[in-house]
Amino acid sequence: MASRRTRECDCGEERRSISWGEAPDGHVWVRETSSGPDTRVSFGAAWRETVVTFQPTDLYGIADVDHAANSAGDDLFIGDIEDALSLWGVPYSRESRLGPSNP
Repeated sequence: MASRRTRECDCGEERRSISWGEAPDGHVWVRETSSGPDTRVSFGAAWRETVVTFQPTDLYGIADVDHAANSAGDDLFIGDIEDALSLWGVPYSRESRLGPSNP
C-alpha cells in the first residue's frame, strides 16, 4: 500500500486509528483498527481491523476520503466511507479480521 495518511483517535482507553491511501495499482484503501475495552465488548475480540478497497471514480476518490477525515475528525468511522461509496454506487471490497477472542 503506497501513499498513506493516518488519523489516531483519542478515545480514552480505546485505541482507534483510521488510515487511507492509494495503492500502486490506483485503488484507494481505507483501514480502521481498534483495540481496548469497547472492542472487547462490541466484537468479543482484543483487536479488530477492517479494510475497504475501491477503484476511484469521478464520483468518489481519495480527495473525498481526505475531505471526510478533515471534516469529521475523531468521529470518522470506516462505515461512513462505506455509506458514501454505496450512496455514489461505487463498488468496493471489505475485509475484516479479529484477534484473539476474549477468554
